[in-house]
Amino acid sequence: MKDKLLKNADTDNIYQLILQMINEARTPEHIKRISMLADWLPEYLQMIREEDTFNEESIPYLKRGNIVLVNLGFNIGEELGG
Repeated sequence: MKDKLLKNADTDNIYQLILQMINEARTPEHIKRISMLADWLPEYLQMIREEDTFNEESIPYLKRGNIVLVNLGFNIGEELGG
């Protein structure tokens, strides 16, 4: 069902809305936040597409002290967001 929704999503309208929001933005901060959302959206859609076929066994075993890079998304918190 997810794939059907994604295929039927009118991505042109989504990006037109984002462009409209940028044009109507009143401050550089608003433009920055809208741009970050536009950058995050394709990544999030790809995660949704791959969710059903994700293999948990592909995750390597991690020991304490390992450093892991994790994409937490758009504007998770002030310390991590843009």
